[in-house]
Formats: sequence, C-alpha cells, structure tokens
Amino acid sequence: MKVVRASSWASFRWDDVLRAIRMSEAVRVLSRAKFGLLGAPSDWLVASPPTLGPLERLGDEFAFDCTDYYRAEMGPNLHKRLLLGRRLVERQLLPAIKLATNDIERQLAAESGRRRVNLDPGLLSPENLVLASTKPRGHRVYLGRGIWAEVTMAFQHGRFEMFAWTYPDYRSAELVNSLQRARGRLLQTLRRGDYRLLREVPCSRA
Repeated sequence: MKVVRASSWASFRWDDVLRAIRMSEAVRVLSRAKFGLLGAPSDWLVASPPTLGPLERLGDEFAFDCTDYYRAEMGPNLHKRLLLGRRLVERQLLPAIKLATNDIERQLAAESGRRRVNLDPGLLSPENLVLASTKPRGHRVYLGRGIWAEVTMAFQHGRFEMFAWTYPDYRSAELVNSLQRARGRLLQTLRRGDYRLLREVPCSRA
C-alpha cells in the first residue's frame, strides 16, 4: 500500500481528483456496421441518427468475410464499416445505445423482417473497447435491460491486446490502427476538457 506523506498534501488538489472522475465517465461510441448489397447505402451510416448523435467514418469500408453467420439473413458479399461518435457519452448509456441501434435495425429491415443492416455498438475508452450484446456468454457481464457487455480489447503496454473471444475482424492490423488513432484523439479531447457529455439516448424499450 502506498502511504501519502504529510508533505505531499501541500500539492494535493481535489479538483484534480474530480476531473479524473469526470474523465473516467466520458467515452466514445463505436459501432460496427455490417450491410449487404441490398442493404442501406453506406452514406446513410454517417447520416447522424438523432438517437446516437453525429457519427463519422473510422477507416475504410471492407469486406466482412470472416464468418457466414449472417449469410442466411442478410445474403452474401457483406461489407463492414466502423463508425465513431463525435460526442462523448456516459458509460452507463451502453444498454440504451444497444437498444437504440436495435430500433434502427428494425426501421431499416426489409418487408420480410430480415435485417439489411447489423449494428454492433460499443464504447471506446482510453483503457479498452467494450461491445454490447444481447447474447449471454461466460466472459460477458450483464448490464440490465437484456444487454451484456464484453471487453473485446484492452489497451496495455502501449497497444491494444486481444482475448480468446475477440472477433476475428477486430484482429486486422488496419482496424487496430484505426482504433489506436481514435484512442489518441479521445485522449486529446479528455485532456482539453472541452466537451459536453451525451447523457440520454432515447429508445423504444424501457
């Protein structure tokens, strides 16, 4: 245990502690958007859905060919793009964000009910990337409202490190480099302190 000597209190400031707490609450929304040839055009994906706030492209669009899991529902030749929220959000909004993206998927679905866009939201913070899911697994933590959280990557020793359950498409060097750049920009924003937190995300489910 580290002991704080009396002489150290002269430079101790509660403002610094409170600022660190505020910084720990602020993160960026990251969404993995998958869409097919018959899906919504990629331009829609940066059309700033009001529930999520302004979004921006993170890296280039690329083929999603690491699994056939979505083929039956969405067809072949799927593509993927990462989207980054421009506004910082509070971490406890992750369940509401996931429910909001589920609403968007339903709004864009075909008349048959099949999804044309799949949105996997998460939170990018200085220390990790956390994704939301409606599926329970041994490595996921229940957040409430039918939503689980998964630490997909952890930032350690100057880089993002993977786990056994990290999705294959998140292991590509291009994607990791994009996340590194986004993390750097997030750190700059947190240090400047010139941001307003998004504190509410409306969705259809209570």
